[in-house]
Amino acid sequence: MKKTRLSLTYLWIALGVVFLLGVWAIVALILKSQGNMVILYPHESFVRVFELLGTGKTWSAIGWTMLRFLIGFVISFVLGSLLGSLAGLHHWFKHFMKPTLGVMKTIPTAAVVILIVATIYGPKHAHLITYVPCLLIFIVAFPLIFEAFRTALENESPSVLASLDLDGGRRSWMALTKVLWPDALAYAQLSIAQSLGLSMKVCIMSEVLSATSASKPSVGGLISNANSSGAVEDILPLALIALLLMFIIDIPFFIIRSRKTK
Repeated sequence: MKKTRLSLTYLWIALGVVFLLGVWAIVALILKSQGNMVILYPHESFVRVFELLGTGKTWSAIGWTMLRFLIGFVISFVLGSLLGSLAGLHHWFKHFMKPTLGVMKTIPTAAVVILIVATIYGPKHAHLITYVPCLLIFIVAFPLIFEAFRTALENESPSVLASLDLDGGRRSWMALTKVLWPDALAYAQLSIAQSLGLSMKVCIMSEVLSATSASKPSVGGLISNANSSGAVEDILPLALIALLLMFIIDIPFFIIRSRKTK
């Protein structure tokens, strides 16, 4: 019974992929019949993806995108876990951070990119433009990680907290590193994994908006350059490469969700 249900699941997924490719092919056919070459056929797009991946320029762009992603996410994780733990242990700090978190959660990220680029544009600070995606990742990922650790510590078992209070206090460094943080990671791992994929999406989006001659190569920069140079047929293949990166980053999320479901 279980194998049958699993087989049906894979069948419906396969049919969904076929449907998606069919819609894609129909849209491409309609546009091409009108002389619009922006959307390639599925097979043409995949061939172009392999051609782009065969160039050093594309791999350099992927490398810089991954570097920005890692810088932004590591900073978000370190500060989010530390400050989120502080908020979980001290209610006054949780209330103190509420306005900042509220702004970070609601502010339009595209507007932030445009504002930052306009602020630092010029020969003196041009080198900073390449790290704008790191700041955008922080704006998106920090609140998620902060709330995950805060909630995890606030929902710690009362019996565990009582034991810690008897043995040096729940706010001691030993209690944090040996008990509270390991429990918080187990509790918050799904939220952290979700923030990985979201961070990559924001990273590429901000690369598209902040791409200038002063910025380093990036996947988003290649998309922006393809649009400005008239090579619009490369936009979709580059978007597929970006989608592949997002899928790779999302793998931890799928693994953790599968384990939690089981």
